[in-house]
Amino acid sequence: MKKRLFHILITTSLSLLITVPLLHSTAALAAEGDNVPPVADANGPYAADEGTPVTFNASASYDPNGDELEYRWDFTNNGTWDTGWSSNTTASHTWYDDWTGNATLEVADNFSSNTTYAAVTILNVPPTLASFPDQIVSAGDSLDILIPFTDPGTLDTHTANISWGDGLIEPGTVSEAGGAGNVSGSHLYMKPTVSDTDNYTVVVTLTDDDGGTMSIDFKVEVQNVPPVADANGPYVANEGSSVTFNASASSDPNGDALE
Repeated sequence: MKKRLFHILITTSLSLLITVPLLHSTAALAAEGDNVPPVADANGPYAADEGTPVTFNASASYDPNGDELEYRWDFTNNGTWDTGWSSNTTASHTWYDDWTGNATLEVADNFSSNTTYAAVTILNVPPTLASFPDQIVSAGDSLDILIPFTDPGTLDTHTANISWGDGLIEPGTVSEAGGAGNVSGSHLYMKPTVSDTDNYTVVVTLTDDDGGTMSIDFKVEVQNVPPVADANGPYVANEGSSVTFNASASSDPNGDALE
C-alpha cells in the first residue's frame, strides 16, 4: 500500500518541523475524514485460448474524489499478487493450460483501496500434427514413422494411436517437452493379398489430456517383391545326351509358390 507524508509542528522553547511517513492504516484513513474509496472495475468476463495472452483492463475504475489511482492484479485469485502497484490500467497474463476462475483487481488512491473480481475462462486448444508423405514399402519390410506436433498448452500431456490400415491399431510412442514433440511407430507389412500391390490408409491420432484431438492420414503402397531366379549351372553334356536343368535354388522373398 502507498504511503503519505504528514508534517507535525512541535512548539516548545524551540519550534521543530518533523516530517513523518505514515503507512495506510485505520487511523490514517480516519484522519482523512471525507475521503471516498475508489471504485474498482476489472471489466470482463475474459475468455481466451490457452497459450494466448489475456489483456486485463481496469480503465473503467475511478475515484469519486478525483485522486490518482494505482492498480495491481492477482490473475488466479490465489492470494498472491502477480503484479506490483502501477498507474497502468492494463496488465497481461498467459495461461498454458485450460482454466476457469476469477482474477482479482485492487485499486488504491492515496488513502484507501477497493477490490473486485472478473471471471476468466481459458479454453483448451487441440494439438497440431504435421503432415506425413505417402509411402511405398516392399512386402516384408517395416515402415517407420516420426511425426512432429505442437500444442500451445505447454502444460498438456498427450497420447497417440496409429491405425496402420491393415486392421492393426496400436498406441504410438509420444516424446514431448514444453508443448512440442513427436509421435513415432513402426509396422511390418506382409505380402500383398490381392495383386502385386496392396494400398492402405494410415491414420495417426493425437489426443491431449483435456480431450483435444487431431488426426492425419497418409497412403502406404505395399509392393510384392519379385522372386529370385536361380538356374543353377553351368551345364555340360555330350551332344545327343539329355540335360537336366534345376531351378530349385530359386526363391520368393514373400514365400509365394513359384512356377
